[in-house]
Amino acid sequence: MTLRLCDFVLIDLLIMKRNSVFCLLLAMLFSSCFTAGTLDVLNIEVMEPAVITFPDAVKRVGVIDRQNTKASKQDPISYDSFVLAEELAYTLFDGEYFDDVILSDSAVLLDRDDEKIYPLTQEHVADLCDDLGVDMILALEYTTARYIDTQAPGWKPDFKNDKYADNITAEAQVTTLARLYVPQRSSALRNLVVSDTLVFEGTPNGFFNFMKPVEHSTVRKSVIEFQAQSLTEKMVPHWREAGRWYFYNGSANMRDGAMFASKNEWEKAAKCWQDEVNQSKKPLHTLRAKYNLALASEMQGDVAKAIKLINEVEEGLKAKPNEELRSAIFMYKMLLEKRNTQVQSLNLQMQRFDNK
Repeated sequence: MTLRLCDFVLIDLLIMKRNSVFCLLLAMLFSSCFTAGTLDVLNIEVMEPAVITFPDAVKRVGVIDRQNTKASKQDPISYDSFVLAEELAYTLFDGEYFDDVILSDSAVLLDRDDEKIYPLTQEHVADLCDDLGVDMILALEYTTARYIDTQAPGWKPDFKNDKYADNITAEAQVTTLARLYVPQRSSALRNLVVSDTLVFEGTPNGFFNFMKPVEHSTVRKSVIEFQAQSLTEKMVPHWREAGRWYFYNGSANMRDGAMFASKNEWEKAAKCWQDEVNQSKKPLHTLRAKYNLALASEMQGDVAKAIKLINEVEEGLKAKPNEELRSAIFMYKMLLEKRNTQVQSLNLQMQRFDNK
């Protein structure tokens, strides 16, 4: 796999939305049902599929900048559009999904005028693919980052109330449009849109925790990296941090299984929890152990088995009701349903490596 620099001149609308109020209320409802010392959160990493599934024939991608904009002295976080194109090419290359990622080091000024950038024509796409030696073009069509400085330059420490700085924050409202083109189509293959607001906080500075204002260079770097990473994740399977509730107490088997799970030794964890299922004479302990077995199955790649086990636990609750376990099942079933859909897409996207 190579990343090359060539010197040729040259989805749908998915806006990242976060319903934080709903998530907060759901988390509060969920946590209020738990018994102290029984449940804990295990931090894991899961591979998520890309938004788009490409044919195996798409092996080489050319990245082009169609804006040709330069950094402005009036805008403290502005940057050359080619800087974003370069970051996008390297981030896409690091995803290790496509064989080649080729960056054009000159802006592509085709199909545009002084006021608007139009989609590339099929003829121009074919010429660019031939010149760059690629199967698909990823074109940066439009990017903007609006800086909102909410930092209060005139603040004074309030030692009496333990307040050293207020409103030492800044925001960047980011919008990016990129298009994917292949020579076989008369229009763009997909539109990729990133739209979000990044919030930056000042950092403690000094013995009294005076807040240091956010540096413009920090905001600029983060904005560029965020746009490149967000676009890449729409095109390439990627790892993401996640959390899973599990039962860690109640018996030696449960505690030993939890210890192995924390070390990512899922086969050993599953054995401990299976022993608990076989040996426990307490129905509730058996159901908790089987719940953990569902988690072990998911982590070992068998989501179908995880769903089967969690359904058995839910069925067992009819004879032994327990609000704590019911709440855990409710949350985990939603995650497993989503994960099952993701795994189907992920398996399809990873087939290109099986065919090599």
